Amino acid sequence: MKPFLKWAGGKKQLLKEIEQYYPFNDNITKYAEPFVGGGAVLFDIINKCSFEKIYIGDTNAELINTYRVICSNIDDLIELLKDMQNNFLTMETENKKAYYLNQRDRFN
Repeated sequence: MKPFLKWAGGKKQLLKEIEQYYPFNDNITKYAEPFVGGGAVLFDIINKCSFEKIYIGDTNAELINTYRVICSNIDDLIELLKDMQNNFLTMETENKKAYYLNQRDRFN
C-alpha cells in the first residue's frame, strides 16, 4: 500500500531515516498513528509488519472521514468517483471548469 494523496509535511522522503525507529517486535499487536496526514509512515509500517489493531488520528476531520469512507465504503466511493470521472471526461472543455468549480464548492 502507498499513500493515496500528497500531504503538506508528508514524510515519504524521510522514511529511510524514520524506519530505524519502527516498533518491530512480536509482542506489539497494536499500532497508533496520531498524526496520520497522508499516511506515508503508516503505509510503510503496514507493508513491513502486521498488527491486530491499527488506530489513526489527525486534527483534520475531513481527512479522517476520508480514511473512514475508504475503510468502510470503498465500493461506493469507487462507483461515485467513476461516475464523476465519466461525467467530466465526456464534457466539452469549457464545461469542465464549471463542473470542477461546482464540485469544489460542494466540498467546501
